[in-house]
Amino acid sequence: MNYAYDILVNFLDGNRVYEFFEWKKEDKVKNINRTPLFLIKSDKLYEIINSNVILDKEFIKLIKNKTSFFSDDIRNKTNNICILTDRERCFALEIDDDGTVIKKSSLLPDEEDEILIFSINMKEYDIKYIIMNSLEREGIYTRKEEYKIDYIKREIKKSYDKNEYDKLNYIYEEVFKEKNRNIKIVFERLLKSVLNMDSNIINKIYFILKLSSNKYIKKEI
Repeated sequence: MNYAYDILVNFLDGNRVYEFFEWKKEDKVKNINRTPLFLIKSDKLYEIINSNVILDKEFIKLIKNKTSFFSDDIRNKTNNICILTDRERCFALEIDDDGTVIKKSSLLPDEEDEILIFSINMKEYDIKYIIMNSLEREGIYTRKEEYKIDYIKREIKKSYDKNEYDKLNYIYEEVFKEKNRNIKIVFERLLKSVLNMDSNIINKIYFILKLSSNKYIKKEI
C-alpha cells in the first residue's frame, strides 16, 4: 500500500471541500503522520468529491486504522482516513464504518504537489462506490460569502416574520432604488436576489443589515 506522509488536513464538511486559502485559524486542522494514498480515475474522483457516496466495505477494511497522527490526543482513535488523487488534485476523506464519506479536505499546495509527483509511478486503484445523490455546487463562493448569504436569508425571514416591514422596505429601496409597498413582493424579491447569488446585491444587503444590527439605522426609517 502507498502512503502519504506529514500532511495537514482540515475536515470541515462532507458536502463541500474548502480550499486551503479558506481555512481559518479556529479550524481544527489535523497533522497526519501517515495515511493511505490511492490513485484513481479522474471521473471517479470528481464523483466522490461532488456527490454523497458510500464506498465499498472492502475498501474500508483496507484503510481502517492505517492512519497515524502526530498529536497524542487523536493518535489512537479508530479512523477510516485516506487520500485520493488523479495526478491532478488530491483530497483527503474521512469515512464512517458503513462507507459513507462524512468529511473531505483539500491539501496545502506544496504537500499536494509532493503527492502528485509521487503518484506518477503509482498503480491505479479501481475504487468502488455507490452514488446516493449529487451535491449542489456553490461554485465560486468562499466561506465568507456563504456566511453572508446565510446571514441575509436568516435576517430577511426573521424581519418578515416579526412584521418589521419598515426595515424590509428600507433595504429594498436602498438596493433597487425604487419603492414598493407590497411587502410580500418586497420580501420575495429580496430573498430571490440572494438565492440567485447576485454578489452586488448580497454585499449591499449585508452591509445594511450589519449597520441595522449596530443601531446605525434608526427605527423611524
